[in-house]
Amino acid sequence: MPWLSAKTSPTIDSLLIQLEQTKDSEKYNLYLSLSNSYIGVDKAQGLFYADKVIADSLLVMPDQLAEAYQKRGHLLLHYEDNATGLEYLSTAYEKFLKLNVDGSFGSQLGSICMGQGRAERLMGNNFKSLKLFLKGIDHYRSNNDLSGEANCINHIGIVFNNIHDFESAKEYYLKCQKIYEQLGEDKGRVYIYNNLGYLEEQKNDYNMAMEYYNLGLELAKEIDFTTMIVHLLSNMSSIYIKLENYTDAQTVIDKGLSLASEYEMIRLGNFLELNKGLLSLRVNKSNQYFKRISEINEFAKTKGYKFLEAQSLRVLKEFYIHDKNYKKTLEITEIQKMEADSLSNSKLLSETSFLQSKFDYENQIQNEKMEETQNFAFKRFLYSLLIFAALGLIVSFFFIRELRASNRGLNDKNKELEIADKILEDRNKQLQLYIDSNAQLKKYARSTSHDIRSPLRTIGSYADLLHKNNFDSLDEKSKMHLNFITEGAARLYDITADMLNLATGGGNELYLEKIKTISLVSNVLKDLAFIIEMEKAEISVGKLPSEIIVDKIKFRRIIQNLIENAIKYRHPERSPKITISCLDVEDTHQFCIRDNGIGIDPSKSEKIFKAFNRLENTIEKDGIGIGLSICRNIIEKHGGKIWVNEKYQDGAEFCFTIPMDQESRLT
Repeated sequence: MPWLSAKTSPTIDSLLIQLEQTKDSEKYNLYLSLSNSYIGVDKAQGLFYADKVIADSLLVMPDQLAEAYQKRGHLLLHYEDNATGLEYLSTAYEKFLKLNVDGSFGSQLGSICMGQGRAERLMGNNFKSLKLFLKGIDHYRSNNDLSGEANCINHIGIVFNNIHDFESAKEYYLKCQKIYEQLGEDKGRVYIYNNLGYLEEQKNDYNMAMEYYNLGLELAKEIDFTTMIVHLLSNMSSIYIKLENYTDAQTVIDKGLSLASEYEMIRLGNFLELNKGLLSLRVNKSNQYFKRISEINEFAKTKGYKFLEAQSLRVLKEFYIHDKNYKKTLEITEIQKMEADSLSNSKLLSETSFLQSKFDYENQIQNEKMEETQNFAFKRFLYSLLIFAALGLIVSFFFIRELRASNRGLNDKNKELEIADKILEDRNKQLQLYIDSNAQLKKYARSTSHDIRSPLRTIGSYADLLHKNNFDSLDEKSKMHLNFITEGAARLYDITADMLNLATGGGNELYLEKIKTISLVSNVLKDLAFIIEMEKAEISVGKLPSEIIVDKIKFRRIIQNLIENAIKYRHPERSPKITISCLDVEDTHQFCIRDNGIGIDPSKSEKIFKAFNRLENTIEKDGIGIGLSICRNIIEKHGGKIWVNEKYQDGAEFCFTIPMDQESRLT
């Protein structure tokens, strides 16, 4: 059954009819309902009506406007546009915070913090997400919202699950389960059973995972929670396939597909179809579902459903392995490597090595078959010569003489080939040693980063608790020391993330989109407001292009890094003055960030862009010397370049280019 699209539901049809019959001034609630109804059905329509909600909110109460921005942000998160969703949620948070004079909007603020935490978690910023969930708990508690508090605790468990701290994850899940039992929220209990099952599945304890899934399924049936019934059936079918219990897997898949079809659950139906294709491959050794799986993969990419896309790639890879198409299998594995969490990438790296060797082996087999064909043809030629030799001794004599001369030349060629093969074998051994050494270095970088970041999370978490519970009782000096601990832990956590990103080659994929340049620069300056005010820095923004096509998150990192450097390397006798400008030079946007700081020795202007190479006169500054290296890497992937303007003598000026023509590279 195809799951690429779904008919408009009766609820949506009814709302659209009401919309036609309602006055413009009374359409606000209908727009809000339509925005909710299109979730999971049609992203474009859902966002269209969410924008209508915002537009109408400008004419109504301030709390409705804040609610509209909140709705738009959560909707974008549902469609996995996390960066843009964060912007809308930040705006909603500011508006609700202004309205929260009497504390009546604590639940809304808690919900926004929870959404922001989810977005940061999905973007890999686990430490930031934990801080946001803790902040959300405080807001929910201020409004005595125990249910919202439980939701935040559940998400904290998911963060620990993602970083493979399963013991802590289970502890938070069970805390959340107790609260849901206390409140009688059975739907929440179903979610927790599902999360516990997934945790045990990651630990390869399939029996325990199945127990939790069954508990969740029984409860979901009792309360008629159809969405989670289908979700749990999908998860259970995956485990049955792993356990090679194909009969039960087929039964569960059929039940899930029937419910998904009845209630038009598009994405869940696609997950079940993936398992159906995988089951057919395992049982019947048939690739008849290959086209269907490919269509689901294209649908997921078009709709922006990252998790569905990842699962469809996993199943496609099995089909390619079955067909012994190791080249395609290797391509998919490389895509999975770029999308996977860097801390759990070692398995994919080893798998890539295996697939590469299999691909090389297939080429070798093909070459050997060609050699056998050539040898067979040569033997037939010799037999023909022997037959013709019987026709005359004279012809045979002259031909054999020529053949012997040819054989002597062939022997000489064979000796040359043997020598070349020996040289090639020695070079391959050297290359393998390099590959093994490189893999060990990457493995060590991942392991070391994880070992460092775990105690840093502990330091940061306990510092936050100390700040929350005991800050007012400390003297000013102790408060300052506590702030140093919190900021230092966060800084070191970011440094280890940069080291891991540099060591493993992560973040190579660009997600290009058209952005508002001035808006992005303004947001960066807001994020740096504290350090700008503390250092009494003056920031001047000149003419900038209205729009530019870049990877928004990576481009933001370039601007933030260069401004932070301009403030960090200030002149000791004057306050920082920084200018941001852009000129159109030929077919590029040329950005320049100029400061009045300590400047850069022209002889060192190239050295500073290399990782871990810091200038001697800046050794007392924070950092490990990889920020500019990462900036250069990002800019070059966009097709541009970065340099230091050596003609500018009153400080430092960094310039970089971004090509104007990027339309063809838009994702």
